[in-house]
Amino acid sequence: MNKEQEIIKKLQILKQVNPRPYFIDKVRNSLVYSLTNRQAQKTPLFVFRLAIASFLVVFLVSGGAVFASKGSLPGDFLYPVKIALEEVRIRLTDDSADLRIRLTEQRLKEIQELKEKEDQDIEKAASEYKKAIDKALENASEEVDKSNLLNKLQEKLDLHSQVLQEQSQAAPAQAKEALNKAAEASQKGAAAAKEALEKDPHPESSPQNQEKLPSNQKKGRR
Repeated sequence: MNKEQEIIKKLQILKQVNPRPYFIDKVRNSLVYSLTNRQAQKTPLFVFRLAIASFLVVFLVSGGAVFASKGSLPGDFLYPVKIALEEVRIRLTDDSADLRIRLTEQRLKEIQELKEKEDQDIEKAASEYKKAIDKALENASEEVDKSNLLNKLQEKLDLHSQVLQEQSQAAPAQAKEALNKAAEASQKGAAAAKEALEKDPHPESSPQNQEKLPSNQKKGRR
């Protein structure tokens, strides 16, 4: 099963919750406005984004759990919906790499919330955090401006590691293990970002990537 099919399967859970009418209208109008004001591009990516957006509108109209899933945590019934909606946002945005980096912070907050609740699902949260780091690394490495993105990711993960290590010191045994795993994931992620930067410290200046830059940016680099 590919990623698109997984997203569709998870979004089917949205049918189980009935949103308020004003929320349906607000989301539908917002998506329609965004799509109609975007410059039309007959590319596979644009077509896919349009299809996903249309699919999302259908599910929001027939029954959505957006608000309900927003505050869900690993182990909650609606958490898969939250993750699926994040994937939709990533596919609809032009700043997917930056959004991936921000989502590592979201996963960190989930770990912290479960720690405060002394919830056993903190292990799942640590696993989701590692997945978010891996995806952020992969996404950032594929971008033209990957130097800035990898720097940003490295800085955030270094900070995450410090926070997680501090919190693990006074945590119960089960939480301590999960926090240490998350700290290890952040350390490895930061090291991977640093290694990628050292291999290609100025990727945007390469001839291949220069072709992808706007003409005004090319002039500025000459």
